[in-house]
Amino acid sequence: QGAVARAMFADGSKGPARSIGTGGGRYSQPSANQVLGGAKRIRTVEVAWPSGTTSRVNVSDTTKPLIIDAN
Repeated sequence: QGAVARAMFADGSKGPARSIGTGGGRYSQPSANQVLGGAKRIRTVEVAWPSGTTSRVNVSDTTKPLIIDAN
């Protein structure tokens, strides 16, 4: 099972959980790229890793890609 990411918005609400890195069918290829929201201002991205740890990364510029390293 892969990581789960979700956007945390400036108003305190959370976006839907998005699974990252889990496969589907035989010929599917999971994507590490996710679109987490655009209607509200994203303040933080929270990632729950398969190891059980959780990371939170502040978002300063929503127009640029955010790269979160698993290490």
